[in-house]
Amino acid sequence: MRFLFASLSSHGFLYPALGMARALERRGHQCALVTGRSLESEARKAEIERIPRGDKDGESFEVPLWMNPLSVAMQILHVEYAVKRFQPDVLVGQQLTLGPMIASRRNDLPLAIIGLMTYPYPYLRGDEALSPEYKHRLSWRHGDVLQTLNEARATFSLAPESAQPHSSPLLGDLFLLRSLPALEVNPQGLPEHVHMVGDLLWHPPIEGDSELEDWLGAIRDRRCVYVQHGRVFGLPGFWKEFVQAMRKSGLTAAVAASRMDFDLGDYPQDFLVRPHLPQHLVLARSRTVVSSANTTVTLGALRAGVPSLQIPSGSEQPDVAECCRRRGLSLTLADDQLNPQGLKEALHRLGREPRFQEACQSMSREMSAYQGRRKAVRLLEGLAGDRARAEVASPWTAARASAE
Repeated sequence: MRFLFASLSSHGFLYPALGMARALERRGHQCALVTGRSLESEARKAEIERIPRGDKDGESFEVPLWMNPLSVAMQILHVEYAVKRFQPDVLVGQQLTLGPMIASRRNDLPLAIIGLMTYPYPYLRGDEALSPEYKHRLSWRHGDVLQTLNEARATFSLAPESAQPHSSPLLGDLFLLRSLPALEVNPQGLPEHVHMVGDLLWHPPIEGDSELEDWLGAIRDRRCVYVQHGRVFGLPGFWKEFVQAMRKSGLTAAVAASRMDFDLGDYPQDFLVRPHLPQHLVLARSRTVVSSANTTVTLGALRAGVPSLQIPSGSEQPDVAECCRRRGLSLTLADDQLNPQGLKEALHRLGREPRFQEACQSMSREMSAYQGRRKAVRLLEGLAGDRARAEVASPWTAARASAE
């Protein structure tokens, strides 16, 4: 079978897709990828073909523009160019790639969607444990994203979609939720084509990196805090307060800065600050994580058994933070605690109270045992098989076979 993956142009989105593509190819399938040109080298290292945007290649699937209808239209054209060239049996998109949701309909292809850590839309039932704010976010999010999808559909003169959340085109034919039962808020309330598949974390082989190796070696006897701030979505953020809290603290920090959409200013010289860091290597040497609670860093911290201090902004971050806080895996700072002293106290609690470390280590063991990627691969194979069986059974296919 042939699987075409579509990924936003970001390491956090790309790596799970590449990990699944490699797993499928080990089982004898063929895979290709559409994403932004800036990540072509990452696809090459994973030995997965990236198909260009067209005869004149360029950027596409840019994260800041994921809800821009014109950017979605560019995604559609990129996907359809790849469909003609690669002839896939299944299209595999992501929760925030709206173009494949439209291209799959236009090209009569089954669509699987790789989700984030928390289920993004209203549950079918059993959501009594959710806070009113949480339930409001789920309902608002579905309506907002569906509106953007329909605006993009209109650019191709397509009629708008109007569906209930449980049968939404935003879920595709198969929705792969990057969670497991012990983490998911309400497993019984999920639509039947939503499946939990673990963290799906994957990392490429690391080439020689003497600077990183020297830095990790130098902090051997110090406590490291891994920081991934992310975009602030117009909100204040926590970077300045964090820098002040860290001065004279006896701690150091490794900072992944690619999504930080503001000037970093001055920070301690012993910080390691890079656009992108091999998260799994740094987390293996970290005592705590400070993040905005996005999916990639949260799942990475849980896989490593490291407690988190979470300061959510937008997107899935408030949902992730509420999920982790409910299970004793993290602390969340309220707005009135977002100051250097509040940060110091929270980091002290995470480092000194055993319950956080114990909860995270228990979750790490569950995630390691879940074998989610294997489950995800089987589900994708099943989706491809369903399409093959449907084609065999169709009157058009039967008539063609008889004529031949």
